[in-house]
Amino acid sequence: MLLRRPLLTLAACTLCVPTSLALQDDLDTNNQDSIKALARNLTNSIISRYNERLYGGAAGLFDNETLEQSYPFWEAGAIWGSLLEYGHLTGDTQYNSLVSQAIIHQLGNDNAFMSPNQTRTLGNEDQSSWALTALTAAEVGLPVPQGQSGQWIDFASNVFNTQVERWDPQACSGGLRWQIFSLNMGYDYMDAGSASNFFLLSARLARFTGNKTYTEWAGKAYQWAEDHKFIDKFQVYGGASVKDNCSKVEKAQWSMDHAVFTEGAAVMYNLTNGAEKWKNIVAGFANSTQTFINSTTKTLYEPTCEIRTCSAADDVNIDNVLSRIACMNAGRCSVEQRAYKGVAIRSYYHTMRYAPFSAEKLQSVASSSAKGAKRSCYGLLDNDSDIFCGFSWAEAPITDVVINIQDDIGEMHNALSAIQGLLWPQAKALASSNTSVGSTSNSNGGTQQNQGNTAKNFGGRVEASLGLMAVIGGLFLVGL
Repeated sequence: MLLRRPLLTLAACTLCVPTSLALQDDLDTNNQDSIKALARNLTNSIISRYNERLYGGAAGLFDNETLEQSYPFWEAGAIWGSLLEYGHLTGDTQYNSLVSQAIIHQLGNDNAFMSPNQTRTLGNEDQSSWALTALTAAEVGLPVPQGQSGQWIDFASNVFNTQVERWDPQACSGGLRWQIFSLNMGYDYMDAGSASNFFLLSARLARFTGNKTYTEWAGKAYQWAEDHKFIDKFQVYGGASVKDNCSKVEKAQWSMDHAVFTEGAAVMYNLTNGAEKWKNIVAGFANSTQTFINSTTKTLYEPTCEIRTCSAADDVNIDNVLSRIACMNAGRCSVEQRAYKGVAIRSYYHTMRYAPFSAEKLQSVASSSAKGAKRSCYGLLDNDSDIFCGFSWAEAPITDVVINIQDDIGEMHNALSAIQGLLWPQAKALASSNTSVGSTSNSNGGTQQNQGNTAKNFGGRVEASLGLMAVIGGLFLVGL
């Protein structure tokens, strides 16, 4: 995670798309063929952009030309996970080999996603993002490349093992620090992103393997987050410094952290056959999505980095969209923060799968978000690799809009997650250790805990939570 330089402003935009190319037809959320076609086009566009920029870069990472660096490590891991879900949900597995190679390339020497090319900024959240993708690979039955030792479930559990070793009872009575290496800025901070990912990883490993150790750690991780007020009345807060024993919790809130905790609770509800404890927790989180819904427009937004500037007239016909609406100042969200809702909407879909009763609160948001995401994308439907997506998913008429399309990998991933998630009700069940061929939990790797010399960097939600959020310039999007 890196401190991001300002985004291009409209004046600096060198490659823009007018709204005459927008995909203006409304999305039929009940038409499986239409949903799959849009998901295919978005996937083709993501892969095309990846292949174009791979030259000179590392396999598995997405290059950001504007910032002259790769997108955040966690974001790359999340995108590959969504591309695996694309193959599972649509039956189109043409990219599975490429995805497999990308994941393997970032495994690192200990098969625990501690790649040497990420040492300067590697955080526990980054590492666990890739572990969750490896777990998805096991769940969808992705073959491990020939000659590769270990199975996908082993790689995920290797990460779990390293993070259990980092659980620090001397600092805040446990928990995970944001950064892995002691010389990295942020090592003295514990963040909700690392906490929520570890909770979800533990819960999903418990579901896949049936191993009670994972179940116990999931419960322990959740209880720790509650005890230290990272979760308070189902509100999820950014994190705290170990220097004051995590006694002063930063109040920044992000949709992704909330959604990942929600998904983890839903997995535990499913794993425990509907235990009342986890049912109440899922219900609490589902109700608390109101934190991200504007009281006037009923739309979800990112409260920490967006400023509400809309008038009553702007609110007409805008309802229930997991989005930054057109009249908000989207430029205040950094490149990294603009990618959160793709993970958030994906986790809300997963929540409804594991805890179907939560659909009463989440389904309308998911459906509206899918429609809004489709309207945010620009391009020609007959050109599968030429789709570009904007940041806002607002339900508003498309007017004279131009968008910066140079670096929209995160926005395309957001749209893909929102649209393909509609296919989950008809999807095949995910595998577990009882049904997945060759997936065991005999993990021998991932026990080395390095503390080498590293550079100091900040980025994303922790950057904002620590009061270091940069003033980000960006393109003001209007209309969808």
